[in-house]
Amino acid sequence: MNSYPLQGLRFKATCMAALIFMFLLAAIPLFPGFFGRVESALYDQRIRLAGPISGSENIVLLDIDDASLRELGKWPWDRSIHAKGVETLSRCEADLIVYDIVFHGDGSANGDDSLVKAVGDSGRVILPAGFSLHYEPEIIPIELNGIQPAIDKSILKTPIPDLPETPQADRSFLPLPRLANQAYKLGHISAAPDEDGVLRRVPLAIGINGQPFPSIGLEAAIHMLEISTVRWTSGYFLLEGKGHPICIPVDESGSMAVNFSGGWGDGFTHLSFADVIVASGDPEAESELKQLISGKTVIIGQTSSGSTDIGPTAVSSAEPLATIHSNAINTILRQSFIYSAPLWANILAATAITGAICLLGFRFGPRRFVLATALLISLYIAANILLFISTGAVLNLSGIIYCSMSIFLVVLGLKSLLLFAENEARRIEREKLQVQLDAAGKIQSHFWPQTPDLGTGDKIFAYSSPALFVGGDLYDIIPLEDDSWIIYLADVSGKGLPAALVMASTWTQIRSSSAHHKTPDKLLAAVNRNLYPFLVRDSNFVTVLMLRYFPQSGLMQWVNGGHMKPLIIGKDGPREISGMTCMPLGVFDEAEYKMEETVLEPGESCIMMSDGVTEAEDSEKQLLGEKRVIDALLKAKSDFKGEALAETVRKWRNDIEQNDDTTIVEIRRKQN
Repeated sequence: MNSYPLQGLRFKATCMAALIFMFLLAAIPLFPGFFGRVESALYDQRIRLAGPISGSENIVLLDIDDASLRELGKWPWDRSIHAKGVETLSRCEADLIVYDIVFHGDGSANGDDSLVKAVGDSGRVILPAGFSLHYEPEIIPIELNGIQPAIDKSILKTPIPDLPETPQADRSFLPLPRLANQAYKLGHISAAPDEDGVLRRVPLAIGINGQPFPSIGLEAAIHMLEISTVRWTSGYFLLEGKGHPICIPVDESGSMAVNFSGGWGDGFTHLSFADVIVASGDPEAESELKQLISGKTVIIGQTSSGSTDIGPTAVSSAEPLATIHSNAINTILRQSFIYSAPLWANILAATAITGAICLLGFRFGPRRFVLATALLISLYIAANILLFISTGAVLNLSGIIYCSMSIFLVVLGLKSLLLFAENEARRIEREKLQVQLDAAGKIQSHFWPQTPDLGTGDKIFAYSSPALFVGGDLYDIIPLEDDSWIIYLADVSGKGLPAALVMASTWTQIRSSSAHHKTPDKLLAAVNRNLYPFLVRDSNFVTVLMLRYFPQSGLMQWVNGGHMKPLIIGKDGPREISGMTCMPLGVFDEAEYKMEETVLEPGESCIMMSDGVTEAEDSEKQLLGEKRVIDALLKAKSDFKGEALAETVRKWRNDIEQNDDTTIVEIRRKQN
């Protein structure tokens, strides 16, 4: 097969595949929203597979739930109710009270006064401030409407790093100034949902007039961990204080991925706000409440039905957003951080997997390549999930799988194209070879002579069928000057084209030597000497049954060179001619051949055959065998018994592939 056109095709196809792959890779930056949403969905699945982290025993959620509204009236309540709740929690020695409700604007005079006093007397209340965010490095001036003192005491003593997407406060939703200034600290509650609207992370700090303002979650964690120093640098927040330093990984905007302790109602102790109000002033009830909240951080949030403070998270399609802040605090306390793997790790993973897929493409055929690639991608997904569960590292999944599938489809297409081209080339070569083999078979048939009248009415029948296009069986009928005939059947070891070439050489040698040697013994000895150097080189040999037939008398002079013995078919049925079996041609260069004589009586036939007759196989690989051969000859109705035997062989094979060359030659002496 000419490889040069295929080499050119391989080069062109490889170049085209590389271009297609580069085009597919270019789709990633062109459709960032699509890949971002897919990666976010896969992120949520990893969160759920990893399972919830344990909730801190030092966090208690105080829910303004449906039971609270039934007990205390519809929302919004007079702020005196909140004042009563703060006072009760303070008496029960709550370490920190964190509100997720912005007390914006004025309420009733009595309610505002009582809440301002309660917050100031407590000295442990963190109040929220709401801001809309813009992600840009420039400082956006914002009016703080009288709460500057409260903002100042909450500002982190660290500069805002030079980030490409610094979250800057824009419009504000602020608490009542005189209330805010009485609070222990303020913190923002600005959560930043991803493009699909799901809350997965919170900005630990935002820029307010160029200064870093913490979230209520970070503010609460700083208090609970007794942190004295906070440093915000690109990629992490460093908290230093009483214990070991804590390094919180954040993204390019300073947002921390929240690790959840489960859905709403899981992970933390939950109390109803109504229980606190009911317990207020009751020593026994307050004692029981104290056992639940003493020394703990209490987070108060709106959780009742119909509340607008509800949204989707990584673990739930809808839950109160107070869970974001409580889980953010818990993530820091537990130090169960989730962080994105560095860019080089994603590039390394993508390179390793796509490279492995390319190697698999070169190593396996299409079917195994598909299975191996599916296994490889499955192993990467499993390793990705295990890495996340064990370390919290988020290695890209959607982009790498996309790259892997892209290179897989490109390599599979390339392999299919090349396989098609190679199959086409082979088909063309097979067609060329078929033409040559057909020609070889036609040429070989010219070696088989016509079946002449042997004189005195004696007849001869011959049949030969190669197993392949050409074969190694050979017969010939050579007239001699004294009206006798050299008739032989030879069988070359092997079959197909190699055997046919040996057959042609044997035919030539016998034809040429018969002009000088008339008796079978001398003729075979001469042929063996001439063929031996040629046959022994490749360990070939030729069995041959040769006889000289005299039609006038029926005398047969014969030599058996390792072949099947001939059969005489007379009035008493088939019988085997006894005699010496000599060496096949090509075994010994000086082999001697003993000639035997027998007489073919009038009406008798002499049948010579190759072993392809007795060893003919049927569909169940059963051999025809000598017994069935004898039975076929006994049942034969035609004049030529060999013709009936040939038909028996054809029926026995029943159109299955022929396993060996088959040749039959019959001499039939005329009946007197």
